[in-house]
Amino acid sequence: MDELVSEETIKADVRRLLARPDVRRPLARLAAALPPGARACLFGGAIRNLILQRVHGSSPETRDLDFVIAGLPPEFRLARCLLRRERVVTEMGGIRWQPPDSPFSFDLCRLADFLVFRLFPMPPTLENLLANIDFSANAVIYDPAADRLYERGCRAAIYARRFDFNTLRLCDKLISTYRILVLSHKLDFTLSERVFHYLRATADIDLLITLKRALAAGVGKERAGVVLAYYRRVRGFRDYAAYCAAGAGVRTAPEAG
Repeated sequence: MDELVSEETIKADVRRLLARPDVRRPLARLAAALPPGARACLFGGAIRNLILQRVHGSSPETRDLDFVIAGLPPEFRLARCLLRRERVVTEMGGIRWQPPDSPFSFDLCRLADFLVFRLFPMPPTLENLLANIDFSANAVIYDPAADRLYERGCRAAIYARRFDFNTLRLCDKLISTYRILVLSHKLDFTLSERVFHYLRATADIDLLITLKRALAAGVGKERAGVVLAYYRRVRGFRDYAAYCAAGAGVRTAPEAG
């Protein structure tokens, strides 16, 4: 990898993000409420965006910070650490926390509560979480307690601007399709061949109806329309070679044969 985005450079960027007063202060309050040995590890989009900025000079705005909370005993209830008026329990079992002194939303989830650990028999470790993050561009975790970066193909995906699966343990067809469309469109990454074929294979009428509703609720009606148009363009290509031949402008390319 280029020295510009070495592991040490990424760790330094992440440390600067976590040292911002509007991140450090809320995290300090959270840490004070957690039991000894528990730690909040940043993962996914925020780190991805830092690497994108380093490699390509721009990235989507970071609005959410995703944290996995490791080292919690089974009986500990994470929601009780936070004021009720500042938190919402999500459908996937995590918590969206909006501290009043930060512009960021903090998405928190106990390590053992990730869906992949509920569906597949494996120990809930950071290494297993990394191996089962859905897409390679998001497969990165930083543990501040150990100053350790866990990374699995994230930098390579960002260099190539390629959107690919990090795992084939996909827990839900609707969630996977939704995330492929929203993330690949936002990042303007080229789909890998297997993601391209996955999108085409999921195109049944029931899923499309539910997907349209989910997008409207999740990203708003206007952006939902743009993302669905992107989906129709991708499905319109006769094969993966035609999709690749369209080049980087797939989001605005005309539908193909």
